[in-house]
Amino acid sequence: MQPVQYNKQHNQNRNLTLHYDAWYQGQSVLAKPDQPLITQYLDRINNTIDEALSHYSRITAFWFVLKLPFGYPLGDTDNSLMTQFWKSVKSRIEADRLRAHRDNARAHDTGVFYVWAREYNEDETAPHWHCALMVNQDAYCSMGSIHSEQQNMYHRIASAWAQVLGLSEHQVQGLMHCPDHPEYHLNLNGAGQDREALFHRLSYMAKAPTKVYQDKIHAFGCSRTRRAGASSRG
Repeated sequence: MQPVQYNKQHNQNRNLTLHYDAWYQGQSVLAKPDQPLITQYLDRINNTIDEALSHYSRITAFWFVLKLPFGYPLGDTDNSLMTQFWKSVKSRIEADRLRAHRDNARAHDTGVFYVWAREYNEDETAPHWHCALMVNQDAYCSMGSIHSEQQNMYHRIASAWAQVLGLSEHQVQGLMHCPDHPEYHLNLNGAGQDREALFHRLSYMAKAPTKVYQDKIHAFGCSRTRRAGASSRG
C-alpha cells in the first residue's frame, strides 16, 4: 500500500508550510492528519516564549479568547483590531506598574509578550481571536476574577477590548472568554509548569483548518522578538 501523501503547503497561502506530526522540534504539539499545524506559526510561538524567558526567569502566560458583538462591521478595520488591542493592553500594564512603583519602590516591572491567532469555526460568520499574554511572574501571577472589584488582569484585558470596540467593559462581558486554568507559570529553574506544556497548549493557535486568508488580513501575529524566524507573516 502506498503511504498517504500530505500537502506540504497551505492551499490558501503557498508561503506557509504544514506540519502533521504530533512532535515538533522535540516538543509535543496538537497536530493531527486532518488538522495540520503551520510551521512558521509554531516557530514564532517558540520564539515568543523564549523571548519572554530571556527577560524574566519566571513568567506567567495568560490564555483567553476575544469575540465580536453581533453585527460588528469588519472590512478594512480587521487588521487594526489586534494592533489597537495589544497597544491598549500594554498601556494599561505600564500605567499599573507606575502606580505600583508609587506605592512600593521595589515593585517589579514587566514587558509585554504575546501571541494571537484569528480563527473561524464552521458555523461562524465573524472571526474570533485566541490570545496568549506573557509577563513577568513577579509582577502578575493570576488572571483574577470577573466579579472582583479590584483591578486585575481580567479587567485590564476586558477594558482594552472594550476600548477597541467602542463599548463599556460591562458590554464586553461574554465577548472575552477565559478557559479553566487560564494561567501557566514557567520558571527557568525548573519549578512550576513545564515550558513544553505551554508550547503544546499554544500550538493550538497554529492550526491550519481554522485560518482564513483574504484581502491581506492577517491570521496570526505576535510581539516582536530578536530571534530568527520571527518576521514571517500570515
